[in-house]
Amino acid sequence: MRVLVVDDEPEIRDVLSEYLGSLGHEIRALGTGREAIEAVTAEAFEVAVVDWHLPGLTGRDVLEAIAAHRPETRVLVITGHVAERVGHGHMAGLIARVCHKPFALRTLRAELDALLGMPVPGDAPIA
Repeated sequence: MRVLVVDDEPEIRDVLSEYLGSLGHEIRALGTGREAIEAVTAEAFEVAVVDWHLPGLTGRDVLEAIAAHRPETRVLVITGHVAERVGHGHMAGLIARVCHKPFALRTLRAELDALLGMPVPGDAPIA
């Protein structure tokens, strides 16, 4: 699966890219909102993992570009601002999942599995 990873912190971007790559995904890792917007206008991604707080063009801007150019892309927003209301108002339809930093890689995987409709260990089936 093609995954876009967007985070302005190189350490986080590298760890996420390496981990998701180890799961067999094809990764495109970028550090700015501008780069991400250029990528989504030119390429298709099944999933985008987007930091909400990017300098300049923000995660909100990236999500709006995804909605305009690649509405089929599923979005996981990552943010270090737990108290912030990410995904309310008109953004609610653009964000499928939110993962609050800091998070364990197993949490990221569980969020991605849930995003993709895969069973999450410990979830009971709905009868």
